[in-house]
This record gives sequence, C-alpha cells and structure tokens, in this order.
Amino acid sequence: ERRAIDTTDYVLADIDDSSATQTARIEVEEDKEKPRPKRHKKPSLKSLPSINLLIKGDNKVSIDNREEIKELGLKLQGVLDSFKLDGTVVSAKRGPTITMFGIQLAPGVPVAKIKRHMDDIGLSLGTDKVRIVFPLPNSKAVGIEVPNSVQSSVRLRDVFEKCSAELAKAALPMVLGQGALGSELVADLAKMPHMLIAGTTGSGKSVCLNSILVTLLLTRTPEEVRL
Repeated sequence: ERRAIDTTDYVLADIDDSSATQTARIEVEEDKEKPRPKRHKKPSLKSLPSINLLIKGDNKVSIDNREEIKELGLKLQGVLDSFKLDGTVVSAKRGPTITMFGIQLAPGVPVAKIKRHMDDIGLSLGTDKVRIVFPLPNSKAVGIEVPNSVQSSVRLRDVFEKCSAELAKAALPMVLGQGALGSELVADLAKMPHMLIAGTTGSGKSVCLNSILVTLLLTRTPEEVRL
C-alpha cells in the first residue's frame, strides 16, 4: 500500500533564481537600447516609365504567310469537295497562332454534317487541332480554325499602343496579350474577386504574371497601387 505523505511540514529546497532574474533584466535593458526603426516615407514617382522601354514587334504579314493561307484555303476547299460538303471557303483571317477560315454553307446543309468530318479535315490539312466555330460574328458563315505552321510573337508594346483607352478606364489594368485572331486582351484586376493563372509547363504562366506586373508599373503610380 502507498503511504500517505504529510505535506504540512514539507519545505521546498532552495532554488537559486538569481541568474534567471538577471538574464531577464538584461534582455529588457537591451530592448530599450535598440533604436526604433525609421518609418519609411511614402513612395513617390515623378513620372511613369516610358513605353519605349518595351520591344516593338514586327508582325507584318509576309508573302510567305499569304502563300501559306492561300495553300491552306485550297486544301480546305478540296476536303469539302471530296466529302461532298456543299460549302465554299469565302474568307481567311490570320492571327498570331491560328488562321480562321470562313465557310459559307449552301442552304439546307447542316453544321452537324461538317462536325462529323472534323477529324478527316484535320488529317487532310496535316494537323489534329482543327476546331469549328459557328456562327462567326456578324456573319452567317461557319469558322474553321487551323493552326499556323509559323506562329508570330506577340509583343507587350504592340498591345499597349492599341488599347490606351481601355488602360485609362481600368482601375488596375492588365494587358494579357492577343486573342487567337489578334484582338487585344485587356482586363481590369479590380473587377475580379478571384483570379487563377494555371496551365501546363511552358504554357506561359510566368509570362502572364510578368505582363500584369509590367502593366501596373507602366500605368499606375505608387500612390495608386502598391505591391
């Protein structure tokens, strides 16, 4: 059986706490001697950076590009004829990465009939990334996207120079580049409660972030936005 301990006469052995007290006092004194950090002044910027810092692109449609568009258009028309799809290639618009061909279907030809032959069209054109778009804006034609064999580079400066009005209206403007057919893509970060930038390796996530940061640096002062 355990024996009960009488605690009435129990005295705790002496504990030397002088070192702990002294250490605490030294730390407090050292804290008092530390200089207070200086408060930083509000950042200011006398003038915004010049757009001339950005590289200007050279995306003129060359003779080779025109020949490529013409050749693809003839191939596409040949595919339509071979599968007895009553349609005519009536237009072509080249973008940085794709060319959009407009197909005017004959009356009574359903779009589903062309959709059934998309794999065959891609095989005949030598690509597996053919896409159908319908209807085209302000048109009754059906669009077929075909990737360009030689893609053009999109420079940030080119987009800047074409969308100055959109940049001025946005609270936090973001220049994201160009669309598939070369239209400028500008968005307002302030209107987005959330934004996710995702993609596979090498798809351009870092380039997108850099474009957003450069847009803010070129269009807004530190008084308007800080990171």
